[in-house]
Amino acid sequence: MNFKQKVTLLASIGFGLGVITGVTITSVITTAGAADGNFYVASRDLIEAVGNPLVAFLIQAFVSGLYGAVVMGASAVYGKEEWGVTRCTLIHYFIMMIAYCVTAFSLRWYTIDDMIPLTVMLGAMTVVYFCIWLGFFISYRAQLKKINLELLQLKTSQTGV
Repeated sequence: MNFKQKVTLLASIGFGLGVITGVTITSVITTAGAADGNFYVASRDLIEAVGNPLVAFLIQAFVSGLYGAVVMGASAVYGKEEWGVTRCTLIHYFIMMIAYCVTAFSLRWYTIDDMIPLTVMLGAMTVVYFCIWLGFFISYRAQLKKINLELLQLKTSQTGV
């Protein structure tokens, strides 16, 4: 599978995951934050701006899907072995963060007037991203050590040394 096909496949999966995740998280946070007995399917500011909860929900679902597609599709950079782990990680991280900011402002999760919640969220996302990356890094490193040990044992058994 070439790079473009991998991006397309991952983006397709990411779109569905983005819809599910974005709608669920936004609904829970908005409904809990309002605490007025109503269930919200999108941010109250988006519903107010659009004027129709169903249209706001559809916009919310589509834009969240696009975010998922971008983030998941961008993870294909990890398949570019010639780029190195650091370069791939930084490219994916910045694509994810920029896409999140575009998504968050377009869906009215945050306003330009109050940047503190966005800054807190970006900080939390950075910590979670690093923890997930570190977990994968440690796991892959252990797998590589095991493979190298098996290769060494194979080489030793073949040479008789």
